[in-house]
Amino acid sequence: IAAQNNSQLIIDDAHGIGVLGKYGKGSTEDLLNDETILVGTLSKAFGTFGAFVAAKKDTVQWLIQRAHSYIYTTAIPPAIAEATRVSLKLIQEDTWRREKLVELVNYFHKACKQMNIKLTYSNTPIQPVIVGPSDLTIELTRK
Repeated sequence: IAAQNNSQLIIDDAHGIGVLGKYGKGSTEDLLNDETILVGTLSKAFGTFGAFVAAKKDTVQWLIQRAHSYIYTTAIPPAIAEATRVSLKLIQEDTWRREKLVELVNYFHKACKQMNIKLTYSNTPIQPVIVGPSDLTIELTRK
């Protein structure tokens, strides 16, 4: 759709990167191309700090020059950069972590079903729970 409308596609895959896809590349693993701008965080599956924008070199250079949040931000410490690099390697190579996560999501589904807790379908670890009327939702929130 983006290509048909001469537009760029920007994907924020904060909850998919490191968790979804055969190699942990996220929910869009098979959709990314040279025109896609991918935005993600390093504080979830990577377990470190910071965020990233993956895009064509021209796009990244434009952001470096124009994005005030980047211009006025201090660089991450070298130890965090190294921890992120190690996390990336683990995400790519250790598929058992994603397999375990799928196992835990399935366990959660089964437990919710046994307790008559309604879920909406999601093939991700983010599981929307249907509570019911707003007064019940507010009561649960208070508890």
